[in-house]
Amino acid sequence: MRLGMRWMVVLLPVVVACSILPSTAPTGTRTIGLYNYFYYPATDTLIALDGDTIGVEFLWTDGAFNHSVTWDDTAYHLRNSEIQNIGTLDVTLVPGEYTYHCVTAEGIAANMIGKIVVKPHPTE
Repeated sequence: MRLGMRWMVVLLPVVVACSILPSTAPTGTRTIGLYNYFYYPATDTLIALDGDTIGVEFLWTDGAFNHSVTWDDTAYHLRNSEIQNIGTLDVTLVPGEYTYHCVTAEGIAANMIGKIVVKPHPTE
């Protein structure tokens, strides 16, 4: 019985935290960080604003190697970033699914992929 109580003490805060965290990011501008070998968050679901757009800022973190944001689907006509180790890239997204990856001077960075899902603003 004592072993069971220990697990309850450990798991209870995790269950409570998971139940109160929203499943989607808040509206407004969202920042996605570029780190040495990954984007954070790598996958994100956002709710569009009243005008059915949302701003996303990609931010190169201090000390990051040279990375880029290169969009997989050019139908949205989004600007790719330069290969760089510092700076930002601001984009405005409409509802849809967007996938992107990193390109470096050496080629495509392994495992450095991301996805953003923008859901339409709910109507009342």
